[in-house]
Amino acid sequence: METALAGANCNEEAIAFLTNSKVRGQLRTCFKGGATVGPEFVWRADSDTLVKYKAAVSNQVSSALSAGTQTSVCSAIIAADFSDLIVAEYAGGSIDVTLDPFTLSENRVIRLLGHKFLDMALRRPDSACVIKDVITG
Repeated sequence: METALAGANCNEEAIAFLTNSKVRGQLRTCFKGGATVGPEFVWRADSDTLVKYKAAVSNQVSSALSAGTQTSVCSAIIAADFSDLIVAEYAGGSIDVTLDPFTLSENRVIRLLGHKFLDMALRRPDSACVIKDVITG
């Protein structure tokens, strides 16, 4: 992943990893270099870095992917130059607010709902790499 992003002339300072908590848990038990024991884990417990890049965890990254004969037990790891991420707002950047006096009316509660409409895209498609077959199940 690192090599592919470097080959695409990505901004090395803006590269980061995104995955889910299952992958992070596995990488916190794996030693660097594939050894069974060693001086350092791939993802250290005292750091939010993977290799030398920032790393983040969100369970919005699927852990129910399938690959080959592995069904619904695979996770994804995303590496990207996030400085190439474009976030666009709809409706002039405003928030759509709805007052709902009915849903929780028996509890004498009025719900106030807010919606913000956004879209995201990469400026250059080769600014990201994805592994979709990390077995975590």
